Formats: sequence, structure tokens, C-alpha cells
Amino acid sequence: MRFYIDKLLLWLKDGSLRTLKFQNDKINVITGNSKTGKTAILEIIDYCLCGSNETVVISREHIGENVAWYGIRFFINGKIYTIARGEISDSGKFSNDYYFSQTGEIPESPFTKIGERALKEIIEPEFSINDEITLSYGGRSTKRNSRLSFRYFLVLNTLSKDVIDNGKAFFDKMYIERYRDVWPQIFDLAFGVSKTISLQRQIFQVICTSPRPTRIVSISASTTVSLSSMSILSQSFIYPLIVPMFRLPYISADI
Repeated sequence: MRFYIDKLLLWLKDGSLRTLKFQNDKINVITGNSKTGKTAILEIIDYCLCGSNETVVISREHIGENVAWYGIRFFINGKIYTIARGEISDSGKFSNDYYFSQTGEIPESPFTKIGERALKEIIEPEFSINDEITLSYGGRSTKRNSRLSFRYFLVLNTLSKDVIDNGKAFFDKMYIERYRDVWPQIFDLAFGVSKTISLQRQIFQVICTSPRPTRIVSISASTTVSLSSMSILSQSFIYPLIVPMFRLPYISADI
């Protein structure tokens, strides 16, 4: 599948529309002085993709007080969609009002058109998320066989200042318990690991099919990995982690 964000959209209360254009198949690096809204861009994207107050923090000052609707326009599997979500209230309550266009239309003024559940029912199949994609095991904050959300895969596609500055964390939102609980399974699913086999067996298969000699160095019999993950890892270059299931333009904030 192919997915990328085309534009970030802000409908201001004064009636104007502000847009931020992203480059497809590029590393989008957001730079600027402190407190100028770089990290807020990631938060707004998260908010539009059905984020909750557990994962999204959008400053009321300068941003929330001036924005009537937040939106993104994106391409997925040859289709173009626009999602907009209503403003956050003065008390911090997140809006349940969503605008959605299946043709990518950017309205002059968004209006409530769809609910969150109905929106997810349209979007999740595009990311190959269905009732059969469930958690194999639970944790302190998750239950076994509960359905996965496409939102879990967002952590593979953005890199905030918190992660850049923190040598002990490599992905955002790891401070949230349920994200830590599902992380091992999300990582496997993202790289296509549906069934693991021993690394030695895979190396043996490679040797048998390789036209050139292969050197084997220090292989542990207990190590498990999938052939699909090996091929993806060998082609990847540090960040972003481009996954077959979910792909955002790589966005880095606060560099």
C-alpha cells in the first residue's frame, strides 16, 4: 500500500485558511526557533487521525485559541482523502466533529459530516486493519485478542525532539503504557513478521538459493526473525522505518 500526507490545513477563526505542504518520498525536516510550533505540527496530524487527549497536546495559546478546524489531506492506495476535526474547547475537551471528503476536497469552511467510529471504519481497511488483526497477548493495559488500531503505527513514522534528545527512547509515545504493551507486536506486524523461524534455517535457505558464497558469522540458535523483515531491514537506512502496512512522509521536528 501507499500512504502519504499531502497537506496540513488550519481553518482559522478569522475565516482564513493556512496550509503546510509536505513533499512525498522526501524526508520532511521541520526547523525553527523554540516555541514556534514545530512539535505542534506532529500533534495536529495526530489529532486529525482520531487522537485522544492521552496522546495529543496542542497549546491553547497562539494555536488553539485561533483555530476553528484542524485538517490533513492525504493519499492512500490511489485515493485522496481530506479529514478535518473541530476545535478543542477552552476546557480542553476534544471535538467529536469530523469533516471527511473521499475526493480530497478542501472546503472553504468545514462542517460536521461524519462521526469518529464511522470514519475509522472507512480508513482502517485501507491500512489492512480488520477484526482478524488482533493482539496475540495482552499486557497491563491491553487485552489479548483486542483489535489493533492503525494509530499504533504512527510511532514508526515521526521523530520528535523528545526522542532526538533522549538516548534511551527511540520512538514517541513510549511513556504511554498501552503503547509499550503493544510495541513488540506492532514492530513485528509492521515488518511483516507473521510467523518466525530460526535465523539459522533462514541463512541455510539463503545459502541454498544464493549464486555466490555466503559467509556466516556468530549466529545464535535462539535468535528468531522473519525473511520479510530481513529483506526490509537490509534495504532501510536508519530513519524512516518504511513499513509495508503504513507509510507517512517522514517528519522530524525540533532539529
